[in-house]
Amino acid sequence: MKIDVVILTKNSCSRIGEGMFRKCIASIKKNIPVNNLIVIDAFSSDNTIKIIKEYFPDALIIETRAKRGKAREIGIKKVSTDYFMFVGSDIIVPKDYFKKVLEKLESDRIGAIGGVAIPTDLTLWRIYYCQQILRLQKEVVHIDGNNVIIKTSCVSDRYIDP
Repeated sequence: MKIDVVILTKNSCSRIGEGMFRKCIASIKKNIPVNNLIVIDAFSSDNTIKIIKEYFPDALIIETRAKRGKAREIGIKKVSTDYFMFVGSDIIVPKDYFKKVLEKLESDRIGAIGGVAIPTDLTLWRIYYCQQILRLQKEVVHIDGNNVIIKTSCVSDRYIDP
């Protein structure tokens, strides 16, 4: 199974450093079976798009000044797979993340599986590793919008009013 991945960017190289941004994009390439990388970019003026194209030459790049919610909606409208993932541009996806959540995604009771952010270095509080939540002990009413795999059918008819 491959999934579409939606990532929001705005000068991500300048914000977190080019080396760390490369690690983030490389972790998506290595650890997620990507069908399409859908980049919703707020007109980056640094090397953000160049680096994305190095790893994902066929990435769909959409430039917009839309705020986060509307930008995500734009990304969702481009999804063509049964599942998709929002990944933050400052997230390093761990090895086996997708493999570990794949079995949970097949349940009819699960519409999304989110992750927990853990700092890799306390001096770089904005850089996080995505950690999986694999035990569903109770219903969750809110999942952070980053680092979440979602059944497309759960959100395909939801839109943000202009």
